[in-house]
Amino acid sequence: MSAEFAAHVINSGMTTTDENGKEIPVPFIGPKKSVETWIGWGVPEDRCITVKPGDVIKIKNLEIVALDSFGLNPVGIQDKMETTDILRMAEALDCKVVIPIHYDVWTNFMADITHILLIRTDLHIITTEDSTIA
Repeated sequence: MSAEFAAHVINSGMTTTDENGKEIPVPFIGPKKSVETWIGWGVPEDRCITVKPGDVIKIKNLEIVALDSFGLNPVGIQDKMETTDILRMAEALDCKVVIPIHYDVWTNFMADITHILLIRTDLHIITTEDSTIA
């Protein structure tokens, strides 16, 4: 995420629906350090939700589980989940669908989504290139 993208999300008026069916502004969900950064960029504090590993956020009929990363990330990039992390967490949570964040930086450490699909052919992985996101 960047300050420019955060501003775009805020200025565009993007909304979602909460678990009670009420339309709400899209929240910014992340760890404490990320939330502090977003607030520094001008994201309103009431739009931010601070999470730690194990927390569950419900939005409509979707549960978002905050996970920790334990992968083989390059030095200086220890916060990104790679394929082994995604597979391990998907199996531990018995997921049917996963949406890996920071998928765009997987190329920096040559992660390959097909590694997951070789082991879990029943798992649907939604990426930024997947038209089902919209």
